[in-house]
Amino acid sequence: MEDVSIRFQSCIGVILILVVSWLFSESKQNVLISRVLKQLTIVFIFAILLVTIPQVKEVFFYLNKIVQHLQVATEFGTSFVFGYLGVLIYLFWKIKWVPVLYLLLKLCLSFWS
Repeated sequence: MEDVSIRFQSCIGVILILVVSWLFSESKQNVLISRVLKQLTIVFIFAILLVTIPQVKEVFFYLNKIVQHLQVATEFGTSFVFGYLGVLIYLFWKIKWVPVLYLLLKLCLSFWS
């Protein structure tokens, strides 16, 4: 039962993202439904590949490890260059919701200017 509700919620989320992006579009009449459907098909194919084929999962886990190592190196370099300010920058970006708030604030300010 829980699996069905999660799938339903995911489908509603995809539809909601499409509707919101269409609502904020500058030229709604120029949106090509066929192109949107083709791109959604590609996304779903990648999702199915990721879920069903173990080798694809391993590739993405490997890529994730590479990104994590780059993140650690970036944090170390920031601390080395900026000293204690680098630690503050590290703590600022370590809290995952702060970048989201930053982007929302920037988006709101762009509407007012």
